[in-house]
Amino acid sequence: MLKTRKAKRLIAKAVANLPEVKKALEEGYIVINPGSTNGYVAEEILGREIEKDRFVIGYIENGKLCISPAERRLPPIIIYKGKQIDEPYDSVLDKLGKNDVIIKGANAIDFEGNVGIMLGNKVGGTIGKIIGPVVSRGVKLIIPVGLEKLIPSVKLASSVLGIEELDYSDGLKIGLMPVAYGKVITEIEAFFILANVEAFLVAKGGLNDSQGASIIAVWGEDKDVDRAIEIVNNLKE
Repeated sequence: MLKTRKAKRLIAKAVANLPEVKKALEEGYIVINPGSTNGYVAEEILGREIEKDRFVIGYIENGKLCISPAERRLPPIIIYKGKQIDEPYDSVLDKLGKNDVIIKGANAIDFEGNVGIMLGNKVGGTIGKIIGPVVSRGVKLIIPVGLEKLIPSVKLASSVLGIEELDYSDGLKIGLMPVAYGKVITEIEAFFILANVEAFLVAKGGLNDSQGASIIAVWGEDKDVDRAIEIVNNLKE
């Protein structure tokens, strides 16, 4: 069983171990956009803790769709050749090329592996700003997303949402952008990357601190399964 926070840590470890991320860490740019899972990704890449509760923009809390105050949130983390730098986001975006990596979380993933990103901004927010330059230049887009965000259909969900389409919302009104470009990393991919095992989601949910937990079955060589179990047992939240 993977509780939500441990699942985020597992995904983060897998992202940090991707060949394109390792290469960009040595030779180019890595841009980590704020997000609940991306806070864990940042910690794994930087090798230190950050204030993860401040590294979010849109989120769900107390039954409402929320957005964090601009003055409280941490900015995107920009790394160049292994060192975190202080450079304007738009300036870095203009420089990104095929060997660079940009990491953006998602709010939904469906049974076919399609991802959706909530839009609380009428001009498309972060994904609206980056998707054109990223796709046109072939920048590596990594999308970490946990299976707690599993929905039946991203395409259908996107068709019924929209800031001006909704008459009422608990909290922020949103749209949902389907994103077909990029490499999606869930717990399933994470198990393969880190332990070389196949994985399958078999159940969801739980009580108390296990609400949103994922029950995942894995199989493979005995040594690889043992490695997967060891990784899970050593995950910190």
